[in-house]
Amino acid sequence: MKLLYCEVENYGNLTGGRKILFNGELQEFCENNGYGKTTLCSFIRVMFYGMETRREKDVSFGDREHFYPFTGGKFGGSLTFSCGGKTCRIERFFDEKSATKDTFRYFENDEEINKDGAAIGKEIFGIDEEAFCRSLFFDSRATEIAATDGMREKLGAIAEGTEGGRNVAEATDLLEKKRKEISADRKNANCEIFRYDVQRKKLAEEAEELRRRSETTDSLYERRAELLRFIAAEERQEEQLLHKQTLAAKTAAYSELLKQAKEQEKKSAEIAARYPAGVFTEEEISRLKIALRETARLSDKLSACVFPQNKAETLEKLKAAFCSGVPAQEEIARKEEEIKKAERLEVALAAQVSFTAREQELFTRFDGKTEAEREITRAVSLGETCHAANNEIMAESSRIVAPSYPQRNEGKNGENKKSGKGKAALLAVIGALLLIAGGVLFAANAAAGAALCSAGALGVAAALFIGVRGRKNEGARDADAGSVYSPVNEKIALLREEKGRAEGEISAFLYRYGYPTENIYLSLERASNDYSDYNDAKTRRTEAQNERREKEEEKRRLERELTGFFTPYRITNGAFSDRLHKVKRCMELYAELS
Repeated sequence: MKLLYCEVENYGNLTGGRKILFNGELQEFCENNGYGKTTLCSFIRVMFYGMETRREKDVSFGDREHFYPFTGGKFGGSLTFSCGGKTCRIERFFDEKSATKDTFRYFENDEEINKDGAAIGKEIFGIDEEAFCRSLFFDSRATEIAATDGMREKLGAIAEGTEGGRNVAEATDLLEKKRKEISADRKNANCEIFRYDVQRKKLAEEAEELRRRSETTDSLYERRAELLRFIAAEERQEEQLLHKQTLAAKTAAYSELLKQAKEQEKKSAEIAARYPAGVFTEEEISRLKIALRETARLSDKLSACVFPQNKAETLEKLKAAFCSGVPAQEEIARKEEEIKKAERLEVALAAQVSFTAREQELFTRFDGKTEAEREITRAVSLGETCHAANNEIMAESSRIVAPSYPQRNEGKNGENKKSGKGKAALLAVIGALLLIAGGVLFAANAAAGAALCSAGALGVAAALFIGVRGRKNEGARDADAGSVYSPVNEKIALLREEKGRAEGEISAFLYRYGYPTENIYLSLERASNDYSDYNDAKTRRTEAQNERREKEEEKRRLERELTGFFTPYRITNGAFSDRLHKVKRCMELYAELS
C-alpha cells in the first residue's frame, strides 16, 4: 500500500480544500510549530479508522473536538492511495459530536464500492486501530513528559528556599501578590479572571455562530454536488447531440454526392445518345473548325452582296454579343422574375421601421445604460423592503401602550433638540443638492453623476439617522424623568431608519433616470413598467434590423447574378428592366438579320 495524495476540506488548521501530495520513497515534513504536521497524521489515521462519538459526560478532549473547524465548512476530506494494483480513495466527513452522522464513501479506480467504514482500516492493514497506533502510527500528543532526577533536585532546592538566597516567606508573599493581581475583588473589572471570563463567553458565542454557519455550509456542499452531477449529465447529452449532428452532416454530404453521381450518369447518357457513333476525334474537330471558318467567310461575302453595309455591321455586332449563344426563353422569364423580386426588395428597404413617440422616449432614457437593469432590480428590491418595514411598523405600533408623560423642563434639553434638528435639516438640504447635481451631471459623465447621487443619498440617510437618534435621546431623557420607553418603540425607530435609507436610495435612482420623486412608489412602478416596455421595443427593433440585413443580402445576391447575366452581352448601364428589354430587342433583330 502506498499513499498518493490527500484532499483536506477542513481539519484543524488544514482548511480551504488543501491538497497534499506524497512524492518519492520517503516523505518528510520539516516545518515550524503550528504548521499542521500532527494534524496531518491524525487526518490520515481517522480516514482509515474514523472517530469516536463525543459523549456528554466525557471530560477528555478528543479528536472530534480538537480538530473541528470552527471557522465553518465541511469537517473532513479524502485520502487516495494505491493498494493491490488499484487506485483507492476513502472519503469521510464528520459531524461535530456524533459518529452516526458521519459520512463514508470508498472508491476503487473511480468506481464507488460498498464498504463498512468502521472496518475498512482493518481490512486494508489486517490490524485494528490500537495495533495501528502502536506499530505504524506515532502521535506526538502521546509522548510522555516526566521530570528527571536533576529536575527534581533543582525544584527541591527552590522549595526549601536555598536557591538564590530566597526563602519560603518571600515566595509566599510573591504568590499572594500574584494571586491578587489575577483574582482581585469581583467589583474590579480589570482582574484577569474577569477579563478571561468575558473573553470565554465571547468565544462561546462565536463558536455557536460558526456552528450555525457550518450547518448552512453543509447544505451548500450538497447543492454543489447536485449541480456538478447535473452539469455532467448535460455535458454527456451535449456530446450525444454533437455526435448526432456530425452523423447528420455526413449523411447530407453523402446524399449530395449520390445526387451529383446520378446527374453525371444522366449527362453521360445524354452525350452517348447524342453521339451514337462516338465522340469526334481531334482531327475531325480541326477539319470541322476549318470548314466552319470557310463557311463563315463565304456567308460574310454572300451577306455583303445581299445586305446593305449598315445591316452587315449590325449583324457582326450581334454575332459578337451572342457568341456564347442566345439565351433561352425560360432563362429570360427567370431573369424577369429575379428583376421583379429585386425591385420589391428595394421598395421594402426604402420603407423605414416606425416607432411610437413613447418608444423613442424609452430609447432616449435607457439606451446605452448597461447598469439600468441592475439598478432597477435593486430599486424594486428596496421598494419591497420599504413595504415590509411599513407593514412591520404598523404591526408593532398596534402593540404600543401609550405611557403618561409628566411635564419636564425645556431649558438645555430643548436647545439640544433644536440643535439636532438643525443638523438633520442641514444634512438633508446638502443631500438634496448633491442629488440634483448628480442628476444633471449623469447625462455627461455617468460615473461622476452616480457618485454624486450616491453621496446625496448618504446625506439624506444621515439626516434621517440624526433625526432618529435625536428622538432616541429625547426618549432617554423622558425615561430619566420617569416616563417609559418601550422596546417596541426602539424597534419601530430602527425600522423607520431602515425605511428612510431605502427611500433615499430609491429617490436617488428615480432622479438619475428623470422620474418624479414626490411619490416614489408610484414612480418606481412606472420605471419598472417603462423598462419592460423598452426591452420589448428593443427586441422589435433588433428583429427589424435582422430582417433588413437579410433583405439587403438577398438584394445584393440578385444584383450580382443579374450583372453576371448581362455582362457577356455588353449591356452594363441602366436599370435591370431596361437592360433586359435591350436584350430582347437584340435577340429579335439578330433572328431577323440571321
